[in-house]
Amino acid sequence: MTDGDFWFQITYAFAALLLAFALGTVLIANIKSMIRLYQIQSVLLACIVLFTTVKAWHLPVLLAAAPPLLLAITVEFMLARATVPPQESGARQYFRLSYWRSLPPQAASIWLRYEPLRVGSGATLLMLALVAGTYLVAFRIEPVSQGIDQFSLVISLGLLLLGMLALGTQRNLIAQVMGLLVAEHGLFLAVVRLVPLPALTVFILSVFLYILLTLTILFVILPGLHRASGSIHVNDQRELRG
Repeated sequence: MTDGDFWFQITYAFAALLLAFALGTVLIANIKSMIRLYQIQSVLLACIVLFTTVKAWHLPVLLAAAPPLLLAITVEFMLARATVPPQESGARQYFRLSYWRSLPPQAASIWLRYEPLRVGSGATLLMLALVAGTYLVAFRIEPVSQGIDQFSLVISLGLLLLGMLALGTQRNLIAQVMGLLVAEHGLFLAVVRLVPLPALTVFILSVFLYILLTLTILFVILPGLHRASGSIHVNDQRELRG
């Protein structure tokens, strides 16, 4: 086994784990557990990025490892802030360590009252069938020798489908955001593993902009919705208030 083959196999193993944890994130009916599984996914994705650069240290790819690691550290605090909007005006509270420490316990009590929908066996089988379908689609494309990493394509499509399915089936705003973040992992993996190096910088920039959109949802839109309705359930978001 050559050194290149070894790193390819390690990367594929981590990608398979990434898909497995994403499936758990979508199926589990507990927001706290969703967040923990997502944090593991983010670390796995960062490792995949680093493994991709083992043989050729490309700066854009190396920089791509930063957002997953940053999200792994901050996602619980960002979701907690989206769940517990700040009481005082201005930005002073954001510089207080006590403010950020108090958010997760406050949010946890709310998350317990608004558990995500428990996915039934039929929906679980549908998810597994969709992921299996990505395998059939990906391996009908040109072989790896032509430059297509089919296994990474399978994982990317699987993550995208799982995230979109969570977005379409969950009525809990936080669970929907988790689905969006899972789909984002699929796009991120596709960019790192499938995009040719000459175009990689542009594609990574587009993913960074997508992450910025996600942060806007977490820091602006969700807190505003919760402040107006007092709920994180989609069905309660019926009235816009200025």
